[in-house]
Amino acid sequence: MVATWIACIVNAIFCAIFSVRVYSFGAPSFFTMPIFLNPDGTMSNFYFAIAAAAITIVVSFVSTWVLGFDDSIYGEEAA
Repeated sequence: MVATWIACIVNAIFCAIFSVRVYSFGAPSFFTMPIFLNPDGTMSNFYFAIAAAAITIVVSFVSTWVLGFDDSIYGEEAA
């Protein structure tokens, strides 16, 4: 959970610095990436949105690796 929060904070900072905007209604995901396409035809906002998604994935994996993942809470599997 903490790793997800860290990744979301990094994503929010990146999107705020580069003014990433959504031009249509939809939940941001890989399948709805066209919502970041600027109606005037410029592609920079779309590229920043793709970069933000990639940064979020990388930061999430790295922070999970650094903080660790304890799967012992799920118990032993039956042999």
